[in-house]
Amino acid sequence: MKYNRNQRMILTGDAIIAATAEERGDKVVTRNKKDVSKFYSNVETY
Repeated sequence: MKYNRNQRMILTGDAIIAATAEERGDKVVTRNKKDVSKFYSNVETY
């Protein structure tokens, strides 16, 4: 699947947030659970 530049930037940001949370053992709290849950399972919506 090909992503344009903007989509790649958004995915990269989501991946970095997820990786940081996983490393620290934190939960990710976000409006859009679908985006971050691709990379990390401990996600909660607000």
